[in-house]
Amino acid sequence: MTQPLSGFSLLDNEQDKAAATTVRRWRLFRSTVAFALQETFPLTTLTILWQPGLRGQEALLARVCDDIRRRLAERRRSLDLRLLPVTFADPFDLQDCFQVLWDAVEADHAAAGPAFFNLGNGTHTMQMAMLLLARYPPEGRPLHLLQVSRDRATADPLAATTWKAQARRLDLRWENLRPLERRVRREKGEILRAVALKRSRHPAAERLYREIVEIGCYTDDPLLLTGPTGTGKSRIAQEIHHGWARRAGRPQAPFLELNAAGLSGDLIRSTLFGHTRGAFTGATADRDGFLLAADRGTLFLDEIGELDLRSQAELLLALETRTFYPVGSTQRRTSDFRLLCATNQDLRRMVQAGTFREDLYTRIRCWEFRLPGIRDLPRDFEGHVDHEIRLFNAAEFRKDNPQPFQVVFEPEAKAAYLAFGTSPAALWAGNFRDLKFSVRRMAIKARLRETPITPALVAEEIAHLEGLWAPAARPPAADLDDTLARLEEHARRRHPAMHLLDAVEATLLTRGYEREGNKARVARWLYESPGQTLANPSNRFRERFKSLFP
Repeated sequence: MTQPLSGFSLLDNEQDKAAATTVRRWRLFRSTVAFALQETFPLTTLTILWQPGLRGQEALLARVCDDIRRRLAERRRSLDLRLLPVTFADPFDLQDCFQVLWDAVEADHAAAGPAFFNLGNGTHTMQMAMLLLARYPPEGRPLHLLQVSRDRATADPLAATTWKAQARRLDLRWENLRPLERRVRREKGEILRAVALKRSRHPAAERLYREIVEIGCYTDDPLLLTGPTGTGKSRIAQEIHHGWARRAGRPQAPFLELNAAGLSGDLIRSTLFGHTRGAFTGATADRDGFLLAADRGTLFLDEIGELDLRSQAELLLALETRTFYPVGSTQRRTSDFRLLCATNQDLRRMVQAGTFREDLYTRIRCWEFRLPGIRDLPRDFEGHVDHEIRLFNAAEFRKDNPQPFQVVFEPEAKAAYLAFGTSPAALWAGNFRDLKFSVRRMAIKARLRETPITPALVAEEIAHLEGLWAPAARPPAADLDDTLARLEEHARRRHPAMHLLDAVEATLLTRGYEREGNKARVARWLYESPGQTLANPSNRFRERFKSLFP
């Protein structure tokens, strides 16, 4: 025995409009009539929802019901046609529309089997309510959505008797919507990133962001971003690259990001310029570097202040001539790359100390912008918090979580977090990185408990942040070991060609000159012994200083 199928259709003055004559009427596609006559899912019961207070509905209802009965009689089909008056307080209010449609389905409780809604009728808000109702139907009553249209393959638009409808059921299973979900999530992420980048309640900061992006997208010149760590330099560099690539007609142009911190000597040169087999120990095969991979694209070089002097010289040559030599090769390579760079160090003082080449600094500072930290923009703090919450909720909307819990702040909790975040006690040492992980910790805890972010969660997070930013108490021996390890690492990175003792001495010289700004004071600081005063720098100091700063 065939399973009974029920249908629901809203009477629509536009979609169901009828002409004066029978012939003309059947040349028009009418949604409710097509829904009743379609044979893909033959209905046994059709409930027409009509609005008594809406002008013209009674006459239209009579005409539609008459046409359905006549056509069914011609086809020798039976259909239980029911009329249900409904009232929408506001046809554009989602909650009201959902409640009216829910009540209509509940009124049909005696019917058995699945039910179908005609998705072609009603306001867009009513159609959204149908989608929700199909996703969350009353218990024990599966609901589906049906799209109906004229069957153009078989229908003759000039004939009065061959009009035929076709129907297609919308399958809302998650695996069928996954491609759309991925596209929405990707586009939403791009929009959120762009909005967060370009909007600020501080006029000066907003002008700065807009100027950075506009100039960066327009010119091919190198661009230098400075400021404290965690201020979003990488994100802004990506935004600049995307705009510049679109303007240059290279939407697929590569974007490569390299952080120079921790790389030195052959390793940084090999990473940047590539190397040939046997160029150094461990070079077992030829390798292309970042410069070649960034051809006709962008290289974002983060922490450029960490480059050693030799790598700086070779990078300057590549900038000036668009050519470079891989490590161990005599063959010149070419790359038409665009350079964006960033640092949290003071390159001017490094130039004075001799640890950064003045000619390279002059080349990359054509466009130099300092990004503000969180504490510089207190009026933007709430917007950044909201942005991180939106990003977290968007990330939750994925395959393994088809019904994501949307995390929100309770008003008291948000007020407490904003008050702390803009107070002098909030150091935000890592700037936006600290903020991102702070909001994420609270959001994950709220998600696991399926509650909003409460004042208790905020108090717990504030205590955690204060603990992170508090100075650590360490034993003196551990401090000494840590200082020596950092000194050794810094000395080897800055002066890889020297023995460790000479490299440490050279490091102390450059740091001393950076601090004192005077050779004589540096000499006394390093070479005087207790009870002995040097009238002039020693010969050892003079020779060493000359070798470092020719």
